[in-house]
Amino acid sequence: MTDMVEVPPPRPHSSTARFIDCMVQVCAIVPYSLAALVLRVVMARVFFATGQEMIDGPKRQLRGYDYALTLPAQVRDETLRLFETKFADSPFSPKLMAYVVSYADFILPILLVLGLATRFAAVALVLLVVLIDRYLEPGTFWSLHIYWYAIFLVLMSGGAGAISFDYVIRQFYDR
Repeated sequence: MTDMVEVPPPRPHSSTARFIDCMVQVCAIVPYSLAALVLRVVMARVFFATGQEMIDGPKRQLRGYDYALTLPAQVRDETLRLFETKFADSPFSPKLMAYVVSYADFILPILLVLGLATRFAAVALVLLVVLIDRYLEPGTFWSLHIYWYAIFLVLMSGGAGAISFDYVIRQFYDR
């Protein structure tokens, strides 16, 4: 007598299992590269718009849009005053933080949209959000910033996807 384990015959899929399989297949139609592009553009918009409010410089009117792009020449006096009050108890110079945050809010979103150094930009923006949580907007972690952290976590772990300069550069160097 041998000790054989009897394997039950496979059961036909229930209607619930078929429905779930169908939903998984429908969701798999959206490629990661498209999802990553949308996430990159959404987060870039948030930070770029904030950065535009912090800087002064020459303005460029975008044709066909009711929006003027400000090129960074200097940090606004209002921004410097805000950072002097909000970063007064920080170990960093408020003036230095005003410059770092203002220029990061201009440069890092551009990198995100282009998909260039995406993981670096996402990590840098996470650090920026940590500073925002600590000094500028305490109490917004669970109401807003947790979503930003989640989006940046996706971009840090998955990268920019195939619709990016990161992808083009990687393809060039893999040859």
